[in-house]
Amino acid sequence: MTRLNKTDLIFLVCTLMCAVLLSFKSYAVTKVTIGIIPGAIDVNSKLSNDYMNFIRQLEDSTLDFVPMARADRMFERKLVDCIFPASTAQMRNKERFIQSKPLKTIYAYIFVKNKALLNQSLADKNIALKRGLGFGNIRNRIFANYVELNTDELVLKMLKRERVDAIVAYLPDLIAAQHKIGERHLPYYDKEQPIYEADEAMVCYKNAQNEKYIANANKIIDALKMHEK
Repeated sequence: MTRLNKTDLIFLVCTLMCAVLLSFKSYAVTKVTIGIIPGAIDVNSKLSNDYMNFIRQLEDSTLDFVPMARADRMFERKLVDCIFPASTAQMRNKERFIQSKPLKTIYAYIFVKNKALLNQSLADKNIALKRGLGFGNIRNRIFANYVELNTDELVLKMLKRERVDAIVAYLPDLIAAQHKIGERHLPYYDKEQPIYEADEAMVCYKNAQNEKYIANANKIIDALKMHEK
């Protein structure tokens, strides 16, 4: 039986370790947090729509379905690699992220409890919105008194209690907030007059692994849009 000398043994061990590390790298799993949107995105759901059809085709990833506000916090704290649905439009330090092609475009509206306000100026009125969202620099377009809150649920409650005159939110986010706090109806808004629009896409921290993941996400999105035609 041939005996291995010390040098050969070290070389063999290093080779095996490198093979294990390369194998692990090849099968790296991307952690994705998915923001739940009642009626559109949900875990163990039989829903058939673009959101769920996209999510079901994601490979080499672990998917964590959580409320939208929690998904935002998980991504901000770097507990996951990617977040969906999201957009870099409202994110600071955009150079740190990579975004897929948009799956959908969502719209933000002004919501009011008093329907008459939809046809009136909101200058000097009190408007609540979620902290960190600019809605295309709305403050430079409507000179009102703005109240920033941590969640869309709190924003909606402020309007319900008439502590503000109006609120600003993305429609899917407010629908999710409505379901969470048990509200039966949305506040009044003008569907034909969105104040801002944003892409809904997959957003990841920028690195080599996530760039490959986004490239695969883009292929799925292209196929879904081709199927719609």
